[in-house]
Amino acid sequence: MNSPIENKGLRTGISFLFVIYILILIKFILLKHPGNLKSHFIDNYNWQLLEKNFSQSNYIPLYTVQFYLTGTDKLRYTKENLVGNVFLFFPLGIFLPFLFFKVNNFQRIIILAFFISLFFELVQLFTILGNFDVDDIILNVLGTALGFGVFLLLSELISQKRVQSSE
Repeated sequence: MNSPIENKGLRTGISFLFVIYILILIKFILLKHPGNLKSHFIDNYNWQLLEKNFSQSNYIPLYTVQFYLTGTDKLRYTKENLVGNVFLFFPLGIFLPFLFFKVNNFQRIIILAFFISLFFELVQLFTILGNFDVDDIILNVLGTALGFGVFLLLSELISQKRVQSSE
């Protein structure tokens, strides 16, 4: 795995938590509406619904964000969509550099967060398990960047503590 964590038990524990986190992402992003997936794909999935999903998706950056911030039910939608998208991807910014040695700088974190978020959005688009929204990608990447900032702060604190204890 080439992890920066040397302690095998700690690395295994964090890897386990990462798998749980990915499953939570799948649940909240792709399986947010309970129902029968078999029925969805066998009985209901068709070209017309796919076309409708493509046409109802948001491809304009910040369009949905602007709508949620200025809409009538502002507080509820802001909380659920804007904060939710940021919050959901926040842990990714902490997990990635902990687990993968080469994902250790801001640019790599942002690129990986973009592609992971894009993957989820495209799966929603083509499976009709949700709508594609470019703003979700922007908010998810923002959440990952904030998580990475917390990771950097934690790393610095741990580093300082190690230096102090070795003196």
